[in-house]
Amino acid sequence: MSDNLETVEQERERMKSERSRLRKKQAMKRKRARVKLLLELIFVLIIALIVLLIVNLTGVFEKRSDIDLLTVRSDGSVIYEEVGDTGDYDKGELKSYISDQIDSFNKESGKGAVKLERFAWGKGKVYVRTRYKNTEVYQSFTGYTFFSGSSTDVAMEGMDCVSGVVRVKKGKKTAEAIDSGDLDGATVLIVGENTSVCVPGTIIGVSDVATELSAKDTVSISSVNEDEDVILNTVIIYKK
Repeated sequence: MSDNLETVEQERERMKSERSRLRKKQAMKRKRARVKLLLELIFVLIIALIVLLIVNLTGVFEKRSDIDLLTVRSDGSVIYEEVGDTGDYDKGELKSYISDQIDSFNKESGKGAVKLERFAWGKGKVYVRTRYKNTEVYQSFTGYTFFSGSSTDVAMEGMDCVSGVVRVKKGKKTAEAIDSGDLDGATVLIVGENTSVCVPGTIIGVSDVATELSAKDTVSISSVNEDEDVILNTVIIYKK
């Protein structure tokens, strides 16, 4: 009898020990699950903070022009960067006006024809960067003359790309008039706007009046005799 009692007692102790071991194991699993969940939450928060930091610092480290700059890209798209004083505008009204103009135009011309890429406001300045699908879209949206093509294309449009145009050598204008032989393999850009223009290549010829080269691919077009109402069609000839 005593042996049976001893066996029963041993079995009870074994079961008690087993239950205790299971409880500890389950407690450990729950603890590990909580730690894992906490680590996952921390990871998500870190990623969110990194994304937020990148977004906030984009305007600090991105390449921006500090002047009005019209850039023709190699893919044919056009980017216009405009810089103005915030004192001249109301932030909300200006952004709404730009967005409304773009939305209205895209309804007529197709989604994505014009896109507002950046609107930044601070330190007394407003910066607006807009992307246009191509030169035709830019001309249609702004109303300014903006034509790009070969000399043959220019002739077909009834425009002149030689008169008043001088050769450019080593990034500087010369006194030499350009001729038709210089146009082989070149792209002709005709701009009817007083602004700076950057092209995807090296400028070999430019209208002599009211222009100044700031780099081999960039020319500034100014008003004639400081009269902002006078806008000439400026010819820019470049090779890629």
